[in-house]
Amino acid sequence: MFSIKFWSDAFERLVKSAAQAVLTGFTIGEGFNVFDVDLRLALGFAGGGAAYSLLTSIASAPFGSKDGSASLVK
Repeated sequence: MFSIKFWSDAFERLVKSAAQAVLTGFTIGEGFNVFDVDLRLALGFAGGGAAYSLLTSIASAPFGSKDGSASLVK
């Protein structure tokens, strides 16, 4: 968990999860309209997704591969 590889992997997952959370949040409601996006709501979705992703990467660290990855799978 204290390696550059871990944090690089975790950051990549964090960005992907944030983007997925934003899209999911907007498509569940009325749909995604790029001209009518509530920025505070979008940032809230992104922050929640990013936080969950980072927490799961940290929780997975002791159980995953021994090469310093943030993955749960070996």
